Amino acid sequence: MAKKIFHITASVITWVTLLLAAALVVPKLAGYCPYVVLSGSMEPSVKTGSLAYVSTAKGTWQVGSIIAYKLSDGTAVIHRIAGIDEETGDYITKGDSNEAADGTPVPEESILGLYVFSIPGVGYFLQGLRAPLLLPVCGLICALLALNLADYAFCENKMKDKQIPRQGVKGGILNV
Repeated sequence: MAKKIFHITASVITWVTLLLAAALVVPKLAGYCPYVVLSGSMEPSVKTGSLAYVSTAKGTWQVGSIIAYKLSDGTAVIHRIAGIDEETGDYITKGDSNEAADGTPVPEESILGLYVFSIPGVGYFLQGLRAPLLLPVCGLICALLALNLADYAFCENKMKDKQIPRQGVKGGILNV
């Protein structure tokens, strides 16, 4: 029974790790950059806690497009283009759930790319992995599972080599 539970646990951890790696690596190879959505300013279009993918390909941005852009402090924001300042050509952005447009227009050079799609909830999980102790704890759990698996395989081979005969149980009494 313990063997079965261990194998199921190891399989689940392996598949979750592979799926997370695929969710992060494969889109990057296709030219998408993932961002974790931390606020509800774009609800319901982009949900809080989502992992949002932004195409990094240069393009022309138009009113209604959802873009990612960088603030002067380096923070990335995903908002919709609500208008274009005719004098400067800067973009006026607004979160879908915000009443007013953002205070500072966004220059072309601050735009990171065009929002393409998001996976709800995955961002919460990835943010959790950024907690100072969580990543080392997850690493420790994976290492312990790997050691346990190696120990189990080693002991299983030893038992096969020794071919220890088993005594049977008759009528509920152990025959020794």
